[in-house]
Amino acid sequence: MAAAGNASQAVAFVGVLHENVDAVVAASEAVGPPPDCRPGCASCCHARVEVSDPEALRIAGHLHQLQESERLVFIERLRAKAAADGGHLPHGQPCAFLREGLCSIYAIRPSVCRKAHSLSAQACQSGMAEIPQDLGRVIRCEVLVAGTRDAYEGAGLPASRHELSAAVLAALRPAALDEWYQGKPLRASS
Repeated sequence: MAAAGNASQAVAFVGVLHENVDAVVAASEAVGPPPDCRPGCASCCHARVEVSDPEALRIAGHLHQLQESERLVFIERLRAKAAADGGHLPHGQPCAFLREGLCSIYAIRPSVCRKAHSLSAQACQSGMAEIPQDLGRVIRCEVLVAGTRDAYEGAGLPASRHELSAAVLAALRPAALDEWYQGKPLRASS
């Protein structure tokens, strides 16, 4: 991590976390109880999602590559979601990146989304406070997240958690990437 040559490489490092979380998920699904999640099941996509500074910057980089009209649609959805989450509405609006029941940024989705799962879709749909999960999977993924956060912070780069929509909006600011690389955390308002 300390050898990261520039801001873009430092942000790209979070992709290593994502690959490792995906590997833990695949390994746990091969031996443990299968999750009850299916394509189109988006219960968890209506909950508050938190991302690290580099994850928000990675998503913002993706949005910067889109056509302006498409980017503006996402920005409006991000603003609406950030406003709803700022009011602490439980299970409010869907994630700004949810389209027709599927994640539109699936390839670069945050670690919390990658590890999210339920052993009971019925528990999710009924809004149960406790969702049954594979605890081993959760713990192994959290260890990876904590280690990555420590690596970033050890290199002087902020990696704290923020609400997804507010963090991506903050990361879309023109100076956000350079400021972060200079050690300033994202200024997410939610």
